Amino acid sequence: MRRISEKGVVDTMKAFASSVLLLWEKHMLEGRQGMMANKYMDSDLRVMERDEQSMRKALDAQSKKLALVSSRWYKTVIHQLKVKWG
Repeated sequence: MRRISEKGVVDTMKAFASSVLLLWEKHMLEGRQGMMANKYMDSDLRVMERDEQSMRKALDAQSKKLALVSSRWYKTVIHQLKVKWG
């Protein structure tokens, strides 16, 4: 069996530890970037949900106005028909 020098083992272990540290730092950086992206996406999502809620309120208000106008128009037409046809 071939013998490996102590220096070779130490150098190899240092290189391995350095590689693990670099991978860990990369992983942590990606995690932070992901958290920031999620933070911005959460913020954007809240804005979009608020906008959607505002649009729904405006649509409901418009629908109520249209129903009221339609109802008044219908009543006016019925009244005119009654007056005309007696």
